[in-house]
Amino acid sequence: MRNLLTTPDKALIVTLLVLSFASFWIIPGAEKQGGAVLIEQNGKLIKELPLDRETTVNVEGPLGTTVVKVEEGKARIISSPCPRKLCIRMGSISKAGEMVVCVPNKVVVRIKGKQEIDAVTE
Repeated sequence: MRNLLTTPDKALIVTLLVLSFASFWIIPGAEKQGGAVLIEQNGKLIKELPLDRETTVNVEGPLGTTVVKVEEGKARIISSPCPRKLCIRMGSISKAGEMVVCVPNKVVVRIKGKQEIDAVTE
């Protein structure tokens, strides 16, 4: 049986794969850095803080206190009374539109900033 892929075909496939994987590092660099952290509890804005100021905020929820830390231009939940601690494992956020949510304690931490519009729907 004859080989269906020639050497130029293989080179083209390798080039396309390399470019595809390289785009994962190029495109995220274009994201906008956020300017402020919004902390909400049960749908109500509790605090709006600048990302460039280091601070720690305690947010009371139905299960207890969730602790949000802002440092080095990033925000994250460092302590929460929720059972699975998924919000803590989500790590730090810093780009406009990113968020960390503690569903059991009804706390949302999100980054506010100018986002470019991806699409408009009606």
